[in-house]
Amino acid sequence: MKKYCKKLCLALTSLLLSILFAEVGTRVVDPPPHPLAPININELQASENPVLVYDYRFPSSGLGEGWQAEFQTNPDGLRDRKHEIVNPRATQRIICIGDSTTAGNGVKNIDDRFTAHLEEWMNRETSGTINHEVFNMGVTGYQTVQEVETLRTKGLKYQPDIVILTVCLNDFRMGGSFFRIKELDSRNNIQTSRSLSHWLIRTSRLAFFIHHRLFAQPDDLESEYRRIQLEGECPVERGMRQLAELQQKEGFEVCVVVLPIFRDSLDDYSPRNQEPHDQVAKIVSLYPQFHFADLKSQFQKLPEPPPYYACDRLHLNEVGHIEMTKMLLPIVQNALEPTVTPRVPETVSSKDEVDDSISRN
Repeated sequence: MKKYCKKLCLALTSLLLSILFAEVGTRVVDPPPHPLAPININELQASENPVLVYDYRFPSSGLGEGWQAEFQTNPDGLRDRKHEIVNPRATQRIICIGDSTTAGNGVKNIDDRFTAHLEEWMNRETSGTINHEVFNMGVTGYQTVQEVETLRTKGLKYQPDIVILTVCLNDFRMGGSFFRIKELDSRNNIQTSRSLSHWLIRTSRLAFFIHHRLFAQPDDLESEYRRIQLEGECPVERGMRQLAELQQKEGFEVCVVVLPIFRDSLDDYSPRNQEPHDQVAKIVSLYPQFHFADLKSQFQKLPEPPPYYACDRLHLNEVGHIEMTKMLLPIVQNALEPTVTPRVPETVSSKDEVDDSISRN
């Protein structure tokens, strides 16, 4: 009996050591799939609209940390103040659609985003003769088809005069949307479950790897979305065509702007990063009625390196939003009043001068 117990203990010890070595090896090698970076999924909810897939939760307030600590949504489920449906007299309305670059991820105060600056500065330019109202309808992780669907379902009731579509270079991919909605399902189950298996998946890289290799299901949601909603087209191509159809029906102007990737230098922009810029320009060329601007060259001319104006490689910080506003002013004014050339505020040279620049201009 003692001999049997010794063999059993030896076997269990060997097994535990093997698992330990496998765990260490998995963490060192770090094979795919990789755990998703933590995000505040409390701000999102599944949508009944099959095109949107998900949207912001309402009410939503203080659901995260850092810039998300004051995250709030309006009754439309958008990160913006509440807007009245009835258009005040002599008010020109501008709706901005896009993804997290429009929604302002990384910027704590919604009044520090380009949409708020654009409204303030345009109203100063017209000196009260014409009022401007700017809507921010950006949603994190959206691609162009979802952004245009947001305009159709939530924006058209406000009867916009201009729609500004901000294209981020990851809009050609579908990953963001579906990874996030999967997290709403899988993370809520795994993170809140007290079962041993889910605890192992949360804490062990080896268990995570085995679980997703053996039990992960095919990406049926994304395949179905591509087949039904996109009909085989890329999101940007299909979204632009849908936007043109809405424009023809509703009569608003369209401005399409492209944001670059904020590398250490835009002078040595790689061909891989430049390719989406060229693709967007080619797609937009099919719609000569659109106003188009690739902001890469304008950011390239700024005195500071690109990271100075951004929270990360995709998202502008408060200074970057001010600079983007200056770039948008001539484009928007040209679309609304082709004969008027707006006064562009001075370049902000320091993050500490952001508030001074707003009050000065």
